Amino acid sequence: MDNTSKKDNELQAEKVFAGKKFEVWFQPIFNYASKRLVGAECLSRSRDDNGNLIYPAGFIPQFEESGEITDLDMYVFEYSCSVLRQWIDKYQDLKGFSLSINLSRLDFNKPDFLNILEETVKKYSIPRDMINFEITETAFVKESSHMIRNVEEMHNVGYQIEMDDFGSGYSSMNALGSLPIDILKFDAKFLSQSAETSKGGKILFSIIRMSKWLNMQMIAEGVETKEQADYLKSIGCNLMQGYYFSRPLLASDFEEQFISRYRLSSFSQGLETSFTELSAFWNSSSDITMLFDLYLGGTAIIELSSGNISALRTNDRFLEISNFTREEFETWSTHLQDIYQGEEKEKLYSLLKRASESKKEESCDLLSLSLNSHREVYTMTKAIIISSTEGSELFFVTIEDITKRKELEKTNERLLERINNIMKSLPGAVFSGKVVEDRLVITFFSEYLPSLLGYHDEEFEDKCAPDFLKIVHLDDRNRVFSFATSITNKAEGMEKTKCRVQRRDGGYIWIQISGTSQKIGKINYINGFVFDVNEEVKRQYVLEKQALELTTLYDTVPCGILRYKLVDGVPILADCNKMSWVSLGYQSKNDFLHSFSGFFLTESFINDEVKTMENVVEKAIKERKKSSDNYKVKLPNGKMSQFRVFVDPLSAYGQDNIIQLVYYDITDATNKETLEYGKTLMSIFDEIYIVDLDLMKIQLLSSNLKDDYMIYSMDLDYQEAESAYKNVDPAYLDKIRAFFEPHNIKDAVNRGITPSIEYMAFDKNREKRWYNGTILKMSSGRYLFCKQNVDDIKRAQELKQSNEELTILAETDAVTQLRNRYSAQKMIEKRLSEKPENEIDSLIMIDIDSFKQINDTIGHSEGDRALRIIAREIQSVFRKNDIMARYGGDEFIVYLSDINDSDLAKKKVGGFLTEILKYEIDKIGHITCSVGIVNIIGEDRDYLSIFKKVDYALYKSKGLGKNLYTVFDKETMKDYNDIGDRD
Repeated sequence: MDNTSKKDNELQAEKVFAGKKFEVWFQPIFNYASKRLVGAECLSRSRDDNGNLIYPAGFIPQFEESGEITDLDMYVFEYSCSVLRQWIDKYQDLKGFSLSINLSRLDFNKPDFLNILEETVKKYSIPRDMINFEITETAFVKESSHMIRNVEEMHNVGYQIEMDDFGSGYSSMNALGSLPIDILKFDAKFLSQSAETSKGGKILFSIIRMSKWLNMQMIAEGVETKEQADYLKSIGCNLMQGYYFSRPLLASDFEEQFISRYRLSSFSQGLETSFTELSAFWNSSSDITMLFDLYLGGTAIIELSSGNISALRTNDRFLEISNFTREEFETWSTHLQDIYQGEEKEKLYSLLKRASESKKEESCDLLSLSLNSHREVYTMTKAIIISSTEGSELFFVTIEDITKRKELEKTNERLLERINNIMKSLPGAVFSGKVVEDRLVITFFSEYLPSLLGYHDEEFEDKCAPDFLKIVHLDDRNRVFSFATSITNKAEGMEKTKCRVQRRDGGYIWIQISGTSQKIGKINYINGFVFDVNEEVKRQYVLEKQALELTTLYDTVPCGILRYKLVDGVPILADCNKMSWVSLGYQSKNDFLHSFSGFFLTESFINDEVKTMENVVEKAIKERKKSSDNYKVKLPNGKMSQFRVFVDPLSAYGQDNIIQLVYYDITDATNKETLEYGKTLMSIFDEIYIVDLDLMKIQLLSSNLKDDYMIYSMDLDYQEAESAYKNVDPAYLDKIRAFFEPHNIKDAVNRGITPSIEYMAFDKNREKRWYNGTILKMSSGRYLFCKQNVDDIKRAQELKQSNEELTILAETDAVTQLRNRYSAQKMIEKRLSEKPENEIDSLIMIDIDSFKQINDTIGHSEGDRALRIIAREIQSVFRKNDIMARYGGDEFIVYLSDINDSDLAKKKVGGFLTEILKYEIDKIGHITCSVGIVNIIGEDRDYLSIFKKVDYALYKSKGLGKNLYTVFDKETMKDYNDIGDRD
């Protein structure tokens, strides 16, 4: 308030009634639980000729007798409204603040009384919810129907009605239930120092409990000590006024001390103590009250009556552990059992029953639901009975927060269950052992190991565990011992070996042992896995045998091969294989050669196609390009057949003067012969395809996945790979296409590499399985694609790798229940490595604005609440398959895979920023975040590079203000590169 306004208001306050000057003083009303100013009572004061103050008792009776009391009340009301208007205009944000105006019952006799009130409020544009009217209890007792109607009308239009001096008269409960009263105001004289203090405390507690039942607020006036304030707060009365907080002040002083810093208005006073016996629980100034309030743990006095549990007193620590504010707890204090559900509620009743019967301290673990945050709170709750009357028992209760311990117990249980499930599902055994002299002692093993070798657990432990080497084949024993010794002397890394071990029935099987070293105390242990590789070793033996057979396959290839040497550009036959004449039906090579006329088989090829054939060869010689086509052939027996002929200038193989013709019968009869050729490989592979790199075609030759052997003449271009491989997982189609590119296959073969690929496809039950495909080049120059189901081996490898990483991956962040930084990075790096080039992914980084201010101002528990809010909204807005993690103290990351829309990340982030604005933090305001986004397109798969970009986008966003996001685009890239150049 400026000096001019201050002077005007003080002059206005000098209105004279019967020769006296009157002033309006303001006494603050505080919410003691939140330490905040909530209002003020407007009080009238008079002065004598010497300027001395005269209090209301000195003039109110005379004014009531003379009838001038209404003029005085209206003056106080109008003056208070004018001051409030100035405060609103000057300070604007006075939300939650109200003035309490005293009214006399005589005011209601004035015919236009309500109109005067309304005209004054409209004159100064005062919101009705900022005005409370105080009417004494005695005025209500002497009520007239006319007065009650007026009060009801005032209440209905929005004014709050206070019953002042509650307890000084004899208001009945029926009257309180029927009157339009919002607030009960009582004098703190109930807490005066006297021999009956405990009775006063009990009376006061009963009043407060009654007010809650009637849904009324309570204001305690006349509070003079901290002991009184603390006691009132502990029994549920938070609104107070009195000399402990401040004496009444003139408007200018009240404005300076409180209104000018409304949001910071608080108070701090001292503490005094004394001691008494049990009744001192109701004495606000006793040492017991001090100990109760200052006890380091959560403490409460509760009453059990007719099955209902009420909290009579609680200290601040009790509410803090229970995760309630004192205002929130008021709703539940009269039925405390309702914050427990089901079995937990029964455990609470059982605890009190045991404490009542034993007369000793009893305890149990309880789970309650924090209703303001829906967070589970575990407490170690202890109770001892302190008094008992008919139908009612009082207990002294303490609680200790054991939520973290319980969460750790649950986490350990989950981990143990997960580890046990993993061990049960692994196609192998987990073991731990140590080298002792010349023995390999097994100290721990999963049940799979004895089962694999035909033993019961106890039998294996007795016979095999003391020295595992005894059951290892004699030829492999030294190698296994060296393997174990090497691991124990190695600081890190995993080693593996294969060996034969004897089963209980005397037979041998092949196993693979993998292990790492772990030092516990002074002993080096071996931790690892045992896998059954007996079938794998057998399969390897078969593969080696089949590889030998493949070397002779050229002699039985069902293709005719003719090689011509160019002499002065003219092709002269230089060589031919046996199938070149056999496939055409000739009895000998001479008969075949005698059928030649010119450079090819004039007798066999239909006349109108001979010229075409000659043109194809001439073109191949000239352009050095491969070509192929189908030709009709007349066999010596007169039968017409269809042959496929390939013309290949072998310049790609360094033979510039050689032209090769390869041909085979593609009629049904010859196809059957070709299939018989494929059957020789079917003992090794599941399916065999003919791959024609010249025509860019693929043809299924044979499959043991079908009920019978059939040729599938698909003749599909590579561009139609989806049809040829309709069962292939879509994620691997691009990989398959790239694998079958002719130049990729030929380049690998020319460098002595056997091209192979692993991919996933759906089996007949539409379940994903791993397959391995290998390209074999035949001596004819043609290629076979041989496919094999390797799902069991691949799954075993994946499970093994997963188990190796299990001990170093902490999957979730304890505060937010999102993934932590380590596991998120691993998952993102894996997705980046598998991301197809044509897929669009996004990485998002989120940073909470002013997070340090939250922790520094109102504590880490509120900071943790902010983190949980952000985590909950991230999970709500983003997709379930997105990777979501808490990356650092106040940072989060989200990775979106296969979004196929570069704007999806922006849409999701926009929705997220809108949702978090709905949350407010006390003293801080709305929660806001800054966000950086980078879209990952093409071959960009380097995690650190991508992370630096999104981190830079976040940095740019924070520079623009709060609750904004920045996308790393071309403009951002320019600034980013400039910084890199300067570095």
